[in-house]
Amino acid sequence: MAGLFAVLTGWLAFSNGGFDPVHTAAAAVVALAALLVFVTCAQYPASSLSLAGVLAAGALTLLAIWTLISANWSQAPGRALVEFDRALLYLAVFLLMASLSASRMNARWMIRLAAVALGAAVLAGLVSRLEPGFSAEAARQAGDRLGWPLGYWNALGLAGALAGVACLHLASDLQEPRPVRVLAAAAVPALMVTIYLTLSRGAIVAGLFGIVVLLSLGRARGMASALLAVVPFSLYAVLQAYGTESLLDGSLKTVSARTEASAVRDAIVLACVGAALVRLVCLFLDAWVARLTLWRQWSPRRTTLVLLVLTVCVTAAAFAAGADRIAAGYWKDFTEAKTVTVEDQRDRLAATSANGRIEHWQVALKAWRDEPVLGTGAGTYGKVWARERESSFNVQDAHSLFFETLSELGVVGLALLGVALLTPLIAVALRRREDRMLWSAVMALSLTWAVHAGIDWDWEMPALTLPIVALLGAACARDTAPPDDIRKGRVPQLGRLPRLLVGLGILLLMITPVRVGLSQHYLQQSLTAFQAGDCSLSAARALQAIDMVGSRPQGFELLGYCDAKVGQHVLARRMLRAAQKRDPGSWDLHYGMALVRSVAGLDPRPEFRRAHRLNPLEDAVTDAQKRMRSNQPEVWIREGRVSPLPLPEEG
Repeated sequence: MAGLFAVLTGWLAFSNGGFDPVHTAAAAVVALAALLVFVTCAQYPASSLSLAGVLAAGALTLLAIWTLISANWSQAPGRALVEFDRALLYLAVFLLMASLSASRMNARWMIRLAAVALGAAVLAGLVSRLEPGFSAEAARQAGDRLGWPLGYWNALGLAGALAGVACLHLASDLQEPRPVRVLAAAAVPALMVTIYLTLSRGAIVAGLFGIVVLLSLGRARGMASALLAVVPFSLYAVLQAYGTESLLDGSLKTVSARTEASAVRDAIVLACVGAALVRLVCLFLDAWVARLTLWRQWSPRRTTLVLLVLTVCVTAAAFAAGADRIAAGYWKDFTEAKTVTVEDQRDRLAATSANGRIEHWQVALKAWRDEPVLGTGAGTYGKVWARERESSFNVQDAHSLFFETLSELGVVGLALLGVALLTPLIAVALRRREDRMLWSAVMALSLTWAVHAGIDWDWEMPALTLPIVALLGAACARDTAPPDDIRKGRVPQLGRLPRLLVGLGILLLMITPVRVGLSQHYLQQSLTAFQAGDCSLSAARALQAIDMVGSRPQGFELLGYCDAKVGQHVLARRMLRAAQKRDPGSWDLHYGMALVRSVAGLDPRPEFRRAHRLNPLEDAVTDAQKRMRSNQPEVWIREGRVSPLPLPEEG
C-alpha cells in the first residue's frame, strides 16, 4: 500500500498538487477501492487497528460528516461536497494504513517512496527552471518564483522541505541500505536549490524546524556522516544559485541568462556528485560510529538539558545585545505590512512581512466569533474574505488549516481535526521506544507539515498531505496481532455478511467523488468551450455537469451566460437565479445576474448593490456600477455587453 500511495502522491504532485476537484476525487476513488479490496479479502482486517487508530479514524470520519452536513447552514452544498471528497480521501488513506500489519516496514517504505515521489516533482521543477524548454506547462506557469509542477511556489517549497527531511533521515539511518544512504545524500543539494528558487520563507522555516526535530529526537549514528556530506555541498549549490539573479525570471530570454543557468546546473550536478562521494566514503565510518559507547550514554534527558542550557545562554546574550528592541521592530513589520515589496526578488527571503496572512487569520477569527460552534460552512472562507477584507487581493483560503477550520466548521470541526492529528502524533512519540530513528523521522515529517499547514493551505494540496496521513496511519497500526489473541478469538474476523455490508458502504461512499469528479470535468469542458465561443458545446457540457451534481451553481451560471449570449434573456435570468439559490452568498453570481439583466435592457443596479455588499472592494463591480448609473436602458445594454463576465474558476 505504501507503493500505491507513493504513486498517488507523485501523480497528484504533477497535477498541480491535486488541488483540482477532479484529481482529488480520482485519488479518493482509488483509495476507497484499495480499502474495499482490503476489507473484503483480508482474513483479519481489523487485527492491526489500535485504539489510537480507532480514535483518529473516528475523528476523521466525524470531521468528514460534519463537513458534509455544514451545507445545511452554509446554503452552499456544492462547496461542502468538494471539501467532503478531500476529507474522504484522507480518511480512506489513514484507515487503510492503520489497518495493515507490519507497520514499521510500511512506515519505512512510505518514507522512502514519499521522498522519491516528492523529490521527483521537486527536481522536475528545478530542471524546468534551468531548461525552459523542458515543459510547455512549466513555461506557461513561469514567473519570478518557481511553482511548477505543484502550481504554487509555497507548496513546491514544502514538497522540497519534506523530501529534504526524509532524505536526511535516509542518509543518516544505519538501518537503511548503503545505496539508499548515498542516493539520499546526493539528492539534498538539488532539493535545497529548488526550495531557494521558490523563495518560500514558510517552507524554509518549516524545513529547518523538521531538521531540528530529526536531530534532537532521532540522534542517528550516521547523522555526522550525513551532515558532512550534505551541508557543505548544499551551501555551495545554493550560493551559486543565489548569485544568479536571472534564475528568478523563469524565462531565461537572453543568451547570458542561459549561460548563467548552465553554470548553475553544472554546480548543482557537482554538488550532488560531491555529496554522494563523501557519503560513500563515510560508509566505512558508519560501522565504527555504531560501536561507540558515547551514543548509548547520550540519553534524551542529557540532550534536553544541553538544548535548554544553550537556549538560555543564547537568549541572555540576545537580550544583552538589544535583540528585544530589534525583535519588536520585526514583529511590527510582520503584523502590519500586508505585502512583500522588494526590487530584488532575492531580498524577499529577508523580508519580515507576513504577506497579508495576519488579515487572513483576523477575518477567519471574526467569522468564527459570529458562528463559534457551527462555523460558516465548509468551503465558504472565500465568501467571508470577499465581504470582510480590507486588502485588494483575492484569496479563497485562510492560509492556515487551523484558522480556516475554526472559521468554516467552528469549534466542533477544530476539535475533531485536533483529535485526528494529535492522537497519531502521540502514538508516534510512544513508538520511538521500539525504533527511535524511524519514528523520529515520522515525527519530524509530520511536524514539518503541521508547521507549514498552520500558515498556508496545504490541506487543499493532497500531494503534500496524503503521505503525512499515510505515515500517521502506519504509526497507529500494530505490527502484528498477538498469536494468543488470534487463537482465543479476541481478534474480530468479519463474516460474509459484515464484509458485504462494509463493502457496500464503501461503494456507496465512492459515488460522491465519482459524481463530483465527473461534474468538475464537464464544467471545465463547458468553460473552455464558452471561452472559445462555442455556446452549443458549452451548454451541453454544463447540462452534463448538472446531471452529475445538481447542487453546484457553476453549470447553471454558464448556461445563463450562454442563454444571454444568444438572446434568451428570460431563460438566462432563470438559470442565474438557480445558480444563486445554490450559493446565495457568492458576489459573482449577483454580478453575473446584473450583467444578464443589463444586456436585456433591465435595471441591473439592485443586483450590483447586492454584489457590492458581498464584495465591497471588487473593482469590476465598482466600475460597472459607475458606468450603469443611468436610467436609460440603452446605456445598460451597451455597457453590459463590454463588461467582463465573472466566469467560474477552473479548479
